[in-house]
Amino acid sequence: MLFRNNIEPACVYCIFARSGEEDTVICPKHGIRQPWQQCRSFRYDPLRRVPETEPSPVLDVDPEAFQL
Repeated sequence: MLFRNNIEPACVYCIFARSGEEDTVICPKHGIRQPWQQCRSFRYDPLRRVPETEPSPVLDVDPEAFQL
């Protein structure tokens, strides 16, 4: 869930962090960091989180069922 209360702190979800080169995050408080690192200044930003997508269901439908 996007807005759950038990989000594990990570710089990639922090309101202060900005995307850096490749797999880094630029923090105005601590400089260049890895996305999974955390600090005491962490503030969760739900808009940075990408929700997990559910797989599309496989439908076995007979095409003749749609003919008139």
